[in-house]
Amino acid sequence: EINSDKLLINSETIILSLDSFTVTKSGSNITYDNNISSVNEYQEYSVNIAPNSGYVISDVGITMNGKTIHAFTGENVNLYRRITNTLSHCTTNNHNYNCIDGQGYGAIITADAGYTLDNGTILISMGGVDMTSKYYSNGRIIIPNVTGDIVINVTAVKQGPSYTNIWQDPYKINSRLNTAENDPSANGMYISAWYSMAGVDTSQNIVFRSNINLWNHKNLNTLGDYFRGYNTMTAGDEVAMQNIVIHSQYFINEYDETSGIYSLTVKPSCWTGDKPNYIRWCAMTPQSPLTDSYFDGCVLTINEEIN
Repeated sequence: EINSDKLLINSETIILSLDSFTVTKSGSNITYDNNISSVNEYQEYSVNIAPNSGYVISDVGITMNGKTIHAFTGENVNLYRRITNTLSHCTTNNHNYNCIDGQGYGAIITADAGYTLDNGTILISMGGVDMTSKYYSNGRIIIPNVTGDIVINVTAVKQGPSYTNIWQDPYKINSRLNTAENDPSANGMYISAWYSMAGVDTSQNIVFRSNINLWNHKNLNTLGDYFRGYNTMTAGDEVAMQNIVIHSQYFINEYDETSGIYSLTVKPSCWTGDKPNYIRWCAMTPQSPLTDSYFDGCVLTINEEIN
């Protein structure tokens, strides 16, 4: 009869000398159903290992007397972290919805056409902690070691125009320019503001573009739509006084039906003598008498496309 460390033979009890071995357990986010801390030599030892809620067993190592033994019966399972993307006006090149714990994760966020990530809303969190400044830069998300669920919230914003809108409210409305420059009344006409030519090469064609008919395109009138140039550094001052709708040798006046953009090309031949450092014009509009509301939302560029 064998009972623990005692052996009974022919009615004599023999006490066995057995060593006691320490049982040491360590791990994270798991529980054990056997909490004894030692076991005698030759005795069986078993323990069930269960992961805590929300976790899985990913790695088990067992040693006895310093040597690795293969005594684990069960399944090692990868722990997956959820990836949630909430994107507005942008897309990602990584559509995975999970990632193995401890592995890396990367994605490139691209703004939709007409939108930009600059000044947009960007939040990258992992395990509920904001990691934006650590793992995000210029549309790229690079996380070398995933340790929690990833939540990505990105909202791109409308991209600003790539052109410079130089429009200024007119100097006068329901008035026109004449040779005496005394601005006589003329319903439906306006005298533009003064525009500086600083930095503009007037020896080349200059193209003005607008989303509003500012130069009387196909709307001829007998009063004259005049374009004037001035050089305020010379005694003569005026260096151009040309009729926009008549003199094709000085101007090209066009309208693009596809884009809805009007353009006025001013040729170098427009200038007489000195080059202008300021320009202004007068023109008839489709509205008469003219009100300030006609120019609401007006965009005006010099040598720049309106997009």
